[in-house]
Amino acid sequence: MARKSTDYTQFIRRSSIERGFSIIELVLAIGIASLAFAGAGTLLASTRKFMQTQNLRTETVQALRATIDSMTRDLRLVGACLPTTGDFTPLNAGTTDTITMRTGLVQPNLTCISSSLMANASAGATSLTLQSSAGFAVGMDAYIYDNANGEAFTIGAISGNTISSTTGMSRAYSGTAGSNATVYATDQRKYAIDTTTNPSVPTLTITVNGGSPMPFASGIEVMNIQYRLSRNCPPCDTVDLPSSTADWQLVNEIIVNVTARSQTTDLTGNYYRRSAQFIAKPRNMIPGG
Repeated sequence: MARKSTDYTQFIRRSSIERGFSIIELVLAIGIASLAFAGAGTLLASTRKFMQTQNLRTETVQALRATIDSMTRDLRLVGACLPTTGDFTPLNAGTTDTITMRTGLVQPNLTCISSSLMANASAGATSLTLQSSAGFAVGMDAYIYDNANGEAFTIGAISGNTISSTTGMSRAYSGTAGSNATVYATDQRKYAIDTTTNPSVPTLTITVNGGSPMPFASGIEVMNIQYRLSRNCPPCDTVDLPSSTADWQLVNEIIVNVTARSQTTDLTGNYYRRSAQFIAKPRNMIPGG
């Protein structure tokens, strides 16, 4: 009898082990697993959204910073090694979202590349005899000026101290001592927004010395430029565009508002945007010293 009791007890124990999980235990396990998977999915989605937002933010901020740094540097150098009298102005703009800057070039020793005209040049002339052609090069942009007005041209050839323009002079220039015109080597840069090449991605372009526009910063959709004049100060007149040469020569500061946006949208279909304003003071223009 004692043996039978032992066998029955072992049977009960084996039955308890072999029966597996109950329905309640399975439901609880499935519920816990579902919550874990749902949490992991939410975390992955949040991480993906965060990473995409960070990528969009990075590319937008980089485009904005590159624009501000480049334009600030060029604006501060405007007019260096160029005339500061007469009707000459190293700034020009056609609209409030484009600007053209002209700066004189320098030699390796940091002296300005310029030279006096040593022989009279008549209207239509293409050859200009200089005191020295040092620093000038074929293909370089130049500007001839005689303390009243002048014009830009491109150097087509150089022979000794004579440089040749690819176009004829629009008027005569003096090479007489005391009233000599001066020829300057120049670097001209135009900033503008291109919305036609790729309408889905507005791009800031730079045109150097009359060449083809080159993409500089993608996603720049707004560039609004204003000019602060040395007139009625304080607070000084601020205009969208100077209306005359006299007003251009009163430009003391350039105020630029820029908006950059990401090249693509986020998961909700929205662009990431950043805006900034910066003010640059040309060091080489007359107002403000």
